[in-house]
Amino acid sequence: MFKHTFFGSRRLIAVTVCALVLGMMYAVSGGGHARAQDSTETPTATSTATSDAVTAASTDFSVGGTVFVADGPLNVRTEPTLNGTKTDSLPTGTSMTITDGPVVADGYTWWQIDTGDVTGWVAGKFLSANNPGGFAVGDNVVVFDGPLNVRESASIGADIITKLDEGDEATITDGPTTADGYDWYEIEVNGESPGWIAGAFISLASDGASTAEFSVGDAVRADVDGLNFRADAGLDAEILSTVDVGSLFRVDDGPVSADGYTWYKVFNYFYGEGWVAGELVSIEPGGFPAEQ
Repeated sequence: MFKHTFFGSRRLIAVTVCALVLGMMYAVSGGGHARAQDSTETPTATSTATSDAVTAASTDFSVGGTVFVADGPLNVRTEPTLNGTKTDSLPTGTSMTITDGPVVADGYTWWQIDTGDVTGWVAGKFLSANNPGGFAVGDNVVVFDGPLNVRESASIGADIITKLDEGDEATITDGPTTADGYDWYEIEVNGESPGWIAGAFISLASDGASTAEFSVGDAVRADVDGLNFRADAGLDAEILSTVDVGSLFRVDDGPVSADGYTWYKVFNYFYGEGWVAGELVSIEPGGFPAEQ
């Protein structure tokens, strides 16, 4: 009788421990569904193992400072913890003001933020003191993901005046103005000022002398969110996918000049093989990892 009770208790303890472990895994991963940034296992094409230690970069902010989403979408939560209720998500480039923090929890340094429309707590690991997609007045820009709506004012609710096709160029004349999760810029095209565009879909235009100089075997990262990943070199080539900012690639071929860009054939374990504009990627000194 004692032996039966003893082993029955051991089985009960083992089942309880397994249930607790599974519960913790579910809390972190969100049940396996696609999710925005603030998890220790972010399901991106180029995710790498992260340490439980808080990175120094995530603590280099202060209350009252302006910061930007460096790697979105970024979850906004009611409390500074992974258990806080998700209230919103912010795209890459969103600007905000820090109103409280830091608070260290669940392997992250958390900051309370206010975008003007959204308030809550975010993981500092995915913030930057510099706007990853910012432009200055006078910059010449090109549409890398079109057609792009040109609006009467800086808002997605404003009337659409015209559209710019992929590859069209413009000059920044005002901005940025943050609204509806985007940084907006007023532009000039061929001497006329048609309106405002969202900065998430433009990049600095090439001056004709390409600075994109990579060699076969180099590792490069996407500098913009939504980078077009094409079947061949050229703006008319089929878009196979759009790439997240920061995605890591290995250069396999190129350069090929076409449509004002210098193109490279690249490889990524998630996206496979395709072509990208070299002006929209930068060298990664750490190299490209071998397949595990």
